[in-house]
Amino acid sequence: MSLSTIIFILIQKVLVQGLFHENSVHIIERPSFLSEHSLYGYSIAYQGHSLIVSDPIGDGVGKIYLIDIDSPKNSTKVTNVPIEELRRQKLANRRIKHDFWLGASVKANENFFVTCSPRYAELKSIKVKGRRDLATVGLCYLKPSNGTIRRLPVLTASDRLRTETRGAKLMDSFGWTTHITSQNELLVGGPAVSKGRVIKYEKPMSKDDPKLFEKISHSNPVLYNFGYSITSGTFFGKEISYAVSSPFGNLGYGKVYFFNSKLDNIGAINDIAYSSLFGAALCSAMLPTGALVVGAPLYTDSATEYDVGAVYIYMADTGVSSKEMFLKQKIKGKANGGYFGNAILNLGDMDGDSMDEIAIAAPYEDDGRGAIYIYTGKGLLEGRYSQRLHIDGFKYFGFSMTTVQDYNENGCNELAISSPMSDKIALVNSLAFITVKLRAVFPNSQNITLGKYFEFESCFDVTYPEKPKDIEADLIVSIESSYSNVKLRRLGVERSELTYEQSVKSKESSYCQSIGVITSNITEKEYNLVLAYKISAKLKENPLSLTEFDISRVLLSENSELTIENSVWTSVCVSDHCVPNLSLIKSCSISTSYIIGSTNEETLHLTISNAGENAYSACVVVTIPKARTIRYPKGCSLKQYTSKISILCKPEILLETGKQWIIPDITIETNYLTSLDDSLNIMYDLYDNCNDQSGHKSYADSFPLTSDFDGIFIMGKTIPEEFVNLTTNDIQFGKTVEHHYTLYNNGTTNWINVQSEITLENVTFVKYSEAPITINTGSSLIECAMTDTKTNGNNITMLCDIGDLRINEKVVVVVSIEIPPETIGANDENRNITISTSINLLLKGQSKYSSLQTVLRLQRSEVPLWVIVIASLIGLILVCAVGYILYKSGFLRRKNKQNLMALKKSVYRQSMQRSAMRESMRVTATRKSTEDVKFLRTGGCSKSD
Repeated sequence: MSLSTIIFILIQKVLVQGLFHENSVHIIERPSFLSEHSLYGYSIAYQGHSLIVSDPIGDGVGKIYLIDIDSPKNSTKVTNVPIEELRRQKLANRRIKHDFWLGASVKANENFFVTCSPRYAELKSIKVKGRRDLATVGLCYLKPSNGTIRRLPVLTASDRLRTETRGAKLMDSFGWTTHITSQNELLVGGPAVSKGRVIKYEKPMSKDDPKLFEKISHSNPVLYNFGYSITSGTFFGKEISYAVSSPFGNLGYGKVYFFNSKLDNIGAINDIAYSSLFGAALCSAMLPTGALVVGAPLYTDSATEYDVGAVYIYMADTGVSSKEMFLKQKIKGKANGGYFGNAILNLGDMDGDSMDEIAIAAPYEDDGRGAIYIYTGKGLLEGRYSQRLHIDGFKYFGFSMTTVQDYNENGCNELAISSPMSDKIALVNSLAFITVKLRAVFPNSQNITLGKYFEFESCFDVTYPEKPKDIEADLIVSIESSYSNVKLRRLGVERSELTYEQSVKSKESSYCQSIGVITSNITEKEYNLVLAYKISAKLKENPLSLTEFDISRVLLSENSELTIENSVWTSVCVSDHCVPNLSLIKSCSISTSYIIGSTNEETLHLTISNAGENAYSACVVVTIPKARTIRYPKGCSLKQYTSKISILCKPEILLETGKQWIIPDITIETNYLTSLDDSLNIMYDLYDNCNDQSGHKSYADSFPLTSDFDGIFIMGKTIPEEFVNLTTNDIQFGKTVEHHYTLYNNGTTNWINVQSEITLENVTFVKYSEAPITINTGSSLIECAMTDTKTNGNNITMLCDIGDLRINEKVVVVVSIEIPPETIGANDENRNITISTSINLLLKGQSKYSSLQTVLRLQRSEVPLWVIVIASLIGLILVCAVGYILYKSGFLRRKNKQNLMALKKSVYRQSMQRSAMRESMRVTATRKSTEDVKFLRTGGCSKSD
């Protein structure tokens, strides 16, 4: 008789408890020569072992300091930004009372650093009023890593006129926000004037003029503070995109706009909470695909709370060429008045899981002391922070942050945090990570005799980072058995729990220890006995708790698997191995001709039968690549297999011979499917033994999917009208007409990446711009340029990407047609000219077609000579009649001239009389005053009286 041992494994992941060594924080104080009433550290950046620190109110214009963090005393020097130039400009005009705020933003990479003065003022001419007046014009300065500092070109005159208000034509306030992209592009925001502006320097090191972000969707216009925060990332695939915020958005509801590299507005996201300052901070991250982290520091969801703050994580659909972002997680702050999300920083991938770590500041938490919350990439998606940083002696801690690229050479970025109200900067060291995964290697468990001693291997695999070179870490591994008749043996010691230490200093890929198992006192009647084991590991010493920082010390990443729980069954089989004979019967509610979007969810029902020996570790793995599982029964769980997520189901008891194992409904979400999906494939993998994957049988279902083609409609409209009368001025100066095609999706399918063929006429009297077609959705405005065209006779066919046409949404395609001046000659008069366009939507082998035409009526009205003569005579008669009537009414005569002269003499005489009377009264009054004085001198009272 033989003993059969079957093992079930439960693996638990580790939760990271921190990333930064707070005990070894390095404090950089404000320079002694700096005023106490400065804003030292308002903005900070890092370049080449130096911190770039701003004081935007220093000397009235602002100062930039370079701090050498390698020197023992952190030597500080003032940069050669032309401060004197700014100071002279301020002193030259006494009307300038405000600070220029040089250093309102500072950004740097390995090639250059840039800083701006958004409140710089100079005199500008106002053509309307013919005078010169002060205007705020932001200036930015760029310093190459090996070069001299210079002023960047300002907004061009033509771009400056692209505004609705006269005053804003003079001002821009560029420089409150800056951002350097991964492609060395520079984006500068000026949110403080009018609606706000953003410009892009494609090659900041050159002298090229910046480009203005101006293409905004008409249905989602910019109203306030455009450019408050800026970032960039691969949000919608591999190409870079830009995100620009407007925290006051639509009357208090914040917005974030997305633009492609051509500066087309390709999308937007809107806040649903009022006055939360949504978009005050933006940060891109890889989680592991492109994601956008948005800060809303004034967010609150309760009448008893205020300014708690929140952070939103948005991601696009994976595997879909969509330009829409979806909310994946919202994290709320911890305290009233904390301003959680006021600043957000990407720390890079510190633990090697291909996901960036994120720092989120709440600078006013704890009565203004401030705090920073550190999130791993996984923790961010789960809404769970790993560490809360706060350094004593700081106020508004976390107001500004920057990464310090691997300063201590352990492969991870350090963190610099400034506190402008405390005039201090904190530099915090980070720790590197290793990934440890436990595993147990058992012998042929079905060939062990009762009471026999056997051994298994307790192992763990280690993945090391490139840095640091030397690793110092000891792991403690614990093995437990919950069954009293089973003992574990190692090095001659027998007990139900064993513990051993293992150093990873040698940096081997795997470490294993042999563990003996004694199954004495187990009777044959206990052949279906369940034996439970648990293997766990941890660091012997937490490096975060050490007083001194050591770069060789490491932490365990969240990808580590530090707990394995095993269950072992004993049984009797005829041969050395139990040989089940499993079969699968499946049923699905999905119809054979399924229309995408017709239902929100469908269900699977599985029945597994066993016609062989007992199955002690049977399991089934269900994989549905293009749909999401939202509910599954007890005994099933989601598992990650390489790049796909599957459902792993195991029976709660052994599957005996002749028995069935029924898996009730597994519910899958089908509204996740789009027009890009042609079929829904479901794969089933059935295993006799889930541990060694023996007895594998595969099944598959494939359901063809049909998109709802009938739900797409096209409505056309010509602007201004279908019939247009061309005047002489129109012919002389030109005219523009438009064809509007409105695409509606009233069906059940979300159409993704819709393509279209738009046909234009190729005739001499029509001209098209470089981008004559605009595609306007509710959140984007994309231009279709004349690059991908085909000309066939009198027709030009353009291939345009419409984008997404989702359920109950519409897209407006505008074709702009220009009639240049003097292109319609005399031979074209007295006849109609028709201009036609058409659109053909390409919808998976089918198409939707619509066309429009504008009829130009070319009729020049000529007035006969006799009509002109008669009209002139009638006009002359009317003028004479009006003159005669005015004459008769006395309007043109002066009958009362003599009366008027007499009246003038009478008025003159009366004036002279009044003047004489006034003089007589003055003389009398003077004489009387003199007499009174005499009386006072002679008849006054004596002192004795």
